[in-house]
Amino acid sequence: MAEHEMTVAQVRDWLRKWVADATGQDVASINDDSALESYGLSSRDAVTLSGELEELLGRTLDATVAYKYPSISTLAEYLVEGPGAEDTAAPVAASISVGVTGAPEDREIAIVGIAARFPGGANDPQSMWDLLAAGEDGTSERPAERWREWSADAHVQKILSEAPSRAGWLSEDQVKDFDAEFFGMSPREAEMVDPQQRLALELTWEALENAHIPANELKGEQVGVFVGSSSADFQSMIAADSEAATPYAVTGSQSSIISGRVSYTYDFRGPSLTLDTACSSALVAVHEAVQSLRAGQSDVAVAGGVNMMIAPAATMGFAKTGAALSPDGRIKAFSSDADGICRAEGGGLLVLKRRGDAERDGDPILAVINGSAVNSDGRSNGMTAPNPEAQAQVLANAYADAGIDPTTVDYVEAHGTGTILGDPIEANALGAVLGNGRSGQAPTLLGSAKTNFGHLESAAGAAGLLKVVLSMQHDELPPTINFAGPNPYIDFDAARLSVVSEKAAWPRYSGAAIAGVSGFGFGGTNAHVVLSEYNAPAGGDSSTDDGGDAETGTPSAASGSIAESMKADANARFEDIAEPASIFVVSGSLPSRRRKAATRLADWLEAQGDDLDLAAVSRTLARRNHARSRGAVLARTRTELIEGLRALAKGIEAPGVLSADSPASSGAVWVFSGFGAQHRKMAKQLYSANPMFRRHLDEVDQLIDFEAGYSIVEMVLDDSQTYEVENSQVGIFAIQVALINTFRDLGVTPGAVIGHSMGEVAAAYASGGLPLEEAVRVICVRSRLMGEAESAVSDEDAGAMALVEYSAEDVAKIIEEHPEFASIEPAVYAAPTHTTVGGRAKPVAEFVAWVEEQGKFARQLQVRGAGHTSDTDMLLGDLAAELAGLDARPLEVGLFSSVDKETFYPAGHEPVHATDYWVKGMRHSVWFTQAVRTAVEAGYTTFAEFNANPVAGMSVLATVFDAGLTEPALVHTLKRKESEVDSLLAALATHYVHGHPIDMGAVVDMVFGPASDAPPAAIPAERGYAPVPGTRFERKRLWPKVTIGGGSSEGAMPGAHVALPDGRHAWQVQAHVVPSVDALIGLAAAVVAPGANITAINRPGVLPPSGVVTTTLTPHPGGASLQVHAHGAT
Repeated sequence: MAEHEMTVAQVRDWLRKWVADATGQDVASINDDSALESYGLSSRDAVTLSGELEELLGRTLDATVAYKYPSISTLAEYLVEGPGAEDTAAPVAASISVGVTGAPEDREIAIVGIAARFPGGANDPQSMWDLLAAGEDGTSERPAERWREWSADAHVQKILSEAPSRAGWLSEDQVKDFDAEFFGMSPREAEMVDPQQRLALELTWEALENAHIPANELKGEQVGVFVGSSSADFQSMIAADSEAATPYAVTGSQSSIISGRVSYTYDFRGPSLTLDTACSSALVAVHEAVQSLRAGQSDVAVAGGVNMMIAPAATMGFAKTGAALSPDGRIKAFSSDADGICRAEGGGLLVLKRRGDAERDGDPILAVINGSAVNSDGRSNGMTAPNPEAQAQVLANAYADAGIDPTTVDYVEAHGTGTILGDPIEANALGAVLGNGRSGQAPTLLGSAKTNFGHLESAAGAAGLLKVVLSMQHDELPPTINFAGPNPYIDFDAARLSVVSEKAAWPRYSGAAIAGVSGFGFGGTNAHVVLSEYNAPAGGDSSTDDGGDAETGTPSAASGSIAESMKADANARFEDIAEPASIFVVSGSLPSRRRKAATRLADWLEAQGDDLDLAAVSRTLARRNHARSRGAVLARTRTELIEGLRALAKGIEAPGVLSADSPASSGAVWVFSGFGAQHRKMAKQLYSANPMFRRHLDEVDQLIDFEAGYSIVEMVLDDSQTYEVENSQVGIFAIQVALINTFRDLGVTPGAVIGHSMGEVAAAYASGGLPLEEAVRVICVRSRLMGEAESAVSDEDAGAMALVEYSAEDVAKIIEEHPEFASIEPAVYAAPTHTTVGGRAKPVAEFVAWVEEQGKFARQLQVRGAGHTSDTDMLLGDLAAELAGLDARPLEVGLFSSVDKETFYPAGHEPVHATDYWVKGMRHSVWFTQAVRTAVEAGYTTFAEFNANPVAGMSVLATVFDAGLTEPALVHTLKRKESEVDSLLAALATHYVHGHPIDMGAVVDMVFGPASDAPPAAIPAERGYAPVPGTRFERKRLWPKVTIGGGSSEGAMPGAHVALPDGRHAWQVQAHVVPSVDALIGLAAAVVAPGANITAINRPGVLPPSGVVTTTLTPHPGGASLQVHAHGAT
């Protein structure tokens, strides 16, 4: 019958009869307006219908016509009258607009880190790429232990025996083992935690490590977590055996907790969503992450999907349909022999940031998400049936959101499930949007990671995204395997599509690599994500100015990275040092883990060549998470580094090796010592080698020049310089300030500060009590007055000072008992057993001699004058006058005062550094040992001396020991006759190992420069980094003991059970419910002797398809024997 001879009514009649015949239903029950799929028609039925309609109407039809027009009425009208005005499937591309709003750096989302756990050993991005690039198949047969919990359920075993067992499996260790200790769980809790939650925890860690973002830097931050998951297998398994469940199962088995578990464990404070849209879950999760970042709800996002096949129910359901699962367990996307899916498990997560933020923070950008879209099929041809129009529309929406012309897209990582009709529907949608107006010489290339791994369901989109990211990084499109030739129901030429059946280069039709990734949930939720390769701005400097203070180096509050302050000197690194030492750090939550990490790193280093880029190694280690137990090695060569790591692993002392088993309970106390540290060439090497320190010394030098009329920098660079009282105090202060600001740039801040005499001025600046301009004013006025007073007196009248081995109380008693020493005054209470005294030169010299006669230590100091005694009385009026109106401010850091005895001023305290504080500080004794003791009593254990040379270290050490602190951490920043570069690094390393705040990434950039200055790498995002092995989890088997029965009263063995008086057990069951002799024997043994091993089975016959099966178990010493008798039906 020709087309024009049939009316709509006739076609409707024909269709009703065809549906009735195909489904075995009464034609009268067929409703013209109901979805064809609602009658039980499969995709194969739809293909058959299309073919018979072609014969009926005498014209070629699209094999997907029954999905475009899902009811008898709409299909009949289309077949007779053609597309109607409401048919939007074809012109959907016309609705695309490439206009977008918002700054590109805020709309575009950078992928800065990825983590993978997929079948076939694709356990990380590199192994995933290796598998994809080689065109390997990651599917395998079901692990022997999988679903063992259902071994006693004959019904389950029967269905599984008939279903394909090949799928994308992870190993049992990956599913059932877990490092509970690492993630802060007890073993008992971890057993009840869904492996999807556990996998999400691991992948989050690995993705952040891949992004070179330490996880502990994100604590409490606006980090969003968006995880796709659609499997409740673990929950159903636990629910099936109530005796196995514990209270931990309430949260441990809920799929909604997956994202919450990540946010809780890592202390992320942004949105936390677990999304279930079936097979599109991961892409929908990424879409939501993109929206959250654009809206400012999240500053960092972790997004992707996970899936685990813990229970057999879904596989059984697919198996019962008869057509969903590929018989050979392999997906053949877009292939002529496409015959269904194979299920898979695994997961992938991505770390996302706004592109502008990632560039600002110096993150390696793997690719950029330009746009995304999500929609629904609406009322399609059945609940699980795809909607071609909706698929086309989601593509159009995604490219409009991205602002990208879809005809310029190079590649689409398709949903590509390898079903006979699903692939054609997807291809038609791609052709309508991406092929419309495209040249046949530049087809959209197609591929599907499902051919390599199987259908990962809720994690499928993550696998597709990671495949695209890795392909962009390697500038290569891996082959889509299992491709026997084009699917005959797809017109590839018309749609301008081509399957990547062999590896290929990116075509870059528009000059840049552009790709899309599709995911379609069987509940109707469609998603598409648009990506492009990242090209750093010309010049390699990808930073943008967000308002940081380039003059002072103060980091902008919006930065998120201390290294932002280094923008004022983009080349901030050690110069003129042939082989600069650097800090190589390792850590672990426990000392044992830290030692193992050191061993693994040393082993890896030994396997590398001498041309290994140590800067890249140092940078990679610095930008990893820093756990409680820390170690650091200062080294210049690979050999030095390996030796240091071996020493660290063995717990032995070695040069340049530092470690601490646990962090200090409080921050470091910065000690600003006073006069006496000056020496020729002080800070010259550091000034010449380190632009960061140089910049800060130059800044303070300008203020000093304005206030005092001379340059400290000129003196630092003058090898013949001999420092006097005035300029030495100012010089020491300037160096202290430059060190303070250098440490601040590196993220190092004090827990509290102590000043010693003139060191109180630098302490005031460090505590926030004085702005720098006012601190410069104080030190310049104070030192000038002291210098003028010194030069105004004769040698005979000059004062002197000495350090003696007596406590303050002893000194007071001696002076009381010896009138000849009555003019001696205590000046500095340096240590419990040491005091600095002052007075006229002659009495001081006589006092020194007397002390030595008593067998005690005494040393006259090389100073002219007697500070902190009545010798300064004549200066106090001028000091008060010149310091009037000081801009003293509330403290930002706690101050242990050496001016006010045993007094601690906490952060936030009202201003203490007014004029009278400095007058009192010049005249009265220095309560230094009391300040240190008070700090020890407050719980401080680390003391860092900031000066050009350590002069207070022995006093600090004597005090802390006397206060009962047996293991203090004492460190100096610079030391005479010692490399100032090494001293600075050692001080920073000490802060690190004791757990004090520090940005190790900024430290490495100070030494070597930023990663963008490193030599170009084959993979751009790896520039400046080394493939140092990541964290190794110490997994242990943590799995609930669950047994799920098969419906008998015993809950294990099917059929009637009788326990005989002689000890034997007998069961009788219908033959059709017994899957196999092996299964029946295992079930019987499990009832009577749980945990028994089957040693041998003899099978003289086969089970009949029907009838009765009797099983007899006879116990005997050391075991039991089983007999199975079958009686076929008659």
